Amino acid sequence: QGRLSIANTTNIDTLLAAQHQEGSAELTNPTEAEMDKISFIFNNLSLMNLTPKTDDMKEVLKIDENLMHAKWLAQYLVMKRASIEPNFHALYSQFLVVLKSERLYDEVIKETYKNIGILLRADKSMANFSDRSLLKNLGHWLGLMLLARNKPILMVDLDMKHLIIEAYHGGQQEKQQELLYVVPFVAKVLESAAKSKVFKPPCPWTSGLMNILAELHAEPDLKLNLKFEIEVLCKTLNLEISELRPGNALKDYQRLGKLLDIKGFGMNTSQQLPSLQKPMMDDMKGFKQDNSFNNSSFGPSLTQAPNNYSPGLNSAAGAFSQPPGAA
Repeated sequence: QGRLSIANTTNIDTLLAAQHQEGSAELTNPTEAEMDKISFIFNNLSLMNLTPKTDDMKEVLKIDENLMHAKWLAQYLVMKRASIEPNFHALYSQFLVVLKSERLYDEVIKETYKNIGILLRADKSMANFSDRSLLKNLGHWLGLMLLARNKPILMVDLDMKHLIIEAYHGGQQEKQQELLYVVPFVAKVLESAAKSKVFKPPCPWTSGLMNILAELHAEPDLKLNLKFEIEVLCKTLNLEISELRPGNALKDYQRLGKLLDIKGFGMNTSQQLPSLQKPMMDDMKGFKQDNSFNNSSFGPSLTQAPNNYSPGLNSAAGAFSQPPGAA
């Protein structure tokens, strides 16, 4: 069901499978007739008829009185619409504005975080174009729902800086496989900062993320399509990539080790991970050899990997340190 569009060739199998596993099917669904009416409303929605369509929606579902109705509509809007119809994001966002339901808005945000978490935790070893497209679309939707409305993306819900760092150090055979998911996702989220009075550059939060993307962009072996994503984002935000101030966040192993210990991202740093340790340690060995500041009179370099360091960056689950929607 839904509009005929190229975007509809993207399948949501990963999201549907997770929905059944987590028992989301226990939600009380509206009747078949009500679901048909809701589908008809969305299929015929336009900027010209938002008010009458929102009135129709209120007649079909009692969103503010019935929590199950709000949860079901949020799931339908995020999973069946926003995730595969990026061209209509602005329309759906405006629909929520006209509907004026805080309960539905909160449920949509929770559902968006939940589905993003599912896709980030999915197996990235295979090139799954559908999952990457869904993640990009939901990233744009999240930015539109929060940043464009001057609302923050809290670190307890989604830590994008950590996502980039762990994707960079991913243990996949194809080293940049995780980056193919994460970089376009983060870029799509940050696009909406251009529409925000609070988060548009030079906002420190946005600048910090842009600087780590600039550091990634400077990597000589980064795939061209990822470089292009970062350059397009800079253009959207009216930034020159040459004016950004890339730091050393991706290779500051001592800081990374402390961060993992303090925040408990995914696993204990003392845990041995043979499949991940070798490529990571090879990187660190080369990095230490080139480090001209590793002098005993000055103490160890900030970027030197500690002897007991063991990377725990093997899954995107670490970016979700609390359940989706937690505040």
